[in-house]
Amino acid sequence: MNNKKKPEQDPRLKIGWEKFFKKNFEEALMQFEEILQEESEGIEALYARACALIRSHDFETALKDLNLLVKMDPKRPEFFHTRALVSGAIEKYKDAVRDLEKTLLLSPQNLEAWCDLGGTYLMMKEFVKAGDCFEKGIDIDKSCPDSWYGKGVTALENKEYKKAIQFLNAAIKINGKYTLAVLARGEAYYASGQKKEALKDFKKAMNLDPSILKRIQKESEAYEEEVDDYHSSDEEESIDENSDLEDFKFDE
Repeated sequence: MNNKKKPEQDPRLKIGWEKFFKKNFEEALMQFEEILQEESEGIEALYARACALIRSHDFETALKDLNLLVKMDPKRPEFFHTRALVSGAIEKYKDAVRDLEKTLLLSPQNLEAWCDLGGTYLMMKEFVKAGDCFEKGIDIDKSCPDSWYGKGVTALENKEYKKAIQFLNAAIKINGKYTLAVLARGEAYYASGQKKEALKDFKKAMNLDPSILKRIQKESEAYEEEVDDYHSSDEEESIDENSDLEDFKFDE
């Protein structure tokens, strides 16, 4: 029987995680370090420290902790998944793919891992594999906006603009404040010649996240003045917000 404490059973770990989720990463790291000084092989504290190190952008030390964690317990999918996120952050995509595949062997219905694997394949420009991963995510949970967004970006990269718009519509229907999906849909509209619709989405993305202005300007230099001057509209989206996802008719 495993008598090691879980995070919720250790008051110090609980305090550390509370700081972590409040984005007080430095304080959380100090809390986890304190525990490890007394219990150098505490697996839960070691994992917590690795997470805090990632948030502090100390990827090298985080990898060392995660490598040790994988050796200590090779059946914990979160260890492989978290290590994959670090590998992705430092652009070691093949390492990330290996760890995400291991994660999914241990946890086949892990929706987040499927989306992360799809995103990694996108970075590697392996669009067919990326699309398959996002499709698996949709099979697991049709209401996951990230899976629809991933499908939309994959279609956009393949210059399948009509499909991209449809998939991104689904993501935005689920989460109307999904800024990246709105921006990607604007790019799909722009690429397909629907410049009026593109401008609406660029403006909406700006309203959702003003810091995104520079990217919008880069994507649509010829329309910078129109984007800046475009008046906010309350026009309804092309999709009925009250309709069910089952009502969408996607092209084969």
